[in-house]
Amino acid sequence: MVRARASDAIEVYPTPAKRQQALLHVLLGEFVQAAKLLSSSPGMGWSNDGHPGHLLVPLFCRFLGVAAAESRSEGIPRFGPGNGIDEPAVRDVEPQGPVRADPTVEEIIALAGIGGDVCPADRTALRKALRTAAEKRIAGVTKHKRRSHYGHAAMLAAACVAAEPAPETEAWLDDIRTTYRRFSALQAELTQHCKAVQRR
Repeated sequence: MVRARASDAIEVYPTPAKRQQALLHVLLGEFVQAAKLLSSSPGMGWSNDGHPGHLLVPLFCRFLGVAAAESRSEGIPRFGPGNGIDEPAVRDVEPQGPVRADPTVEEIIALAGIGGDVCPADRTALRKALRTAAEKRIAGVTKHKRRSHYGHAAMLAAACVAAEPAPETEAWLDDIRTTYRRFSALQAELTQHCKAVQRR
């Protein structure tokens, strides 16, 4: 039922907002397409409702068997008005009778039967998308001197390390540290969040 509705929505709205489009792809098990959306999204603007980052990063971490590294992971958007993934609805109308709470994204995904059975090719796509998102986020916050967002950027990098604890990932992280060696505040955040991942 949920997958059928998601398929219909993709056909009716071929180019919805990126966050909505990302959710629809996940519900259909189209992980590569969802990964492409995250990879193509800008490093800045994560606070915008249309940016898929706060939706996809926790989900990708979960599909990869990693505890979500996002500070907002406990607040994965609910499916309802005002979160960028809502269905058309009549606004400013008093509800008649009991009001049912909007389901969480996790509940919708469970109803769609999407679990942790992600194939190797899809897992590779999810890991690459996480890396790209982290690289763009770090580049964006350092370029614009958004020190208050260094922690978020570091959490994304730490998620990549947790998702693929391998020498290649360590080399990737070392390259980031070298590239941004002059950003001492970012370096401190990277150390803190990567240590937190290693303790899990």
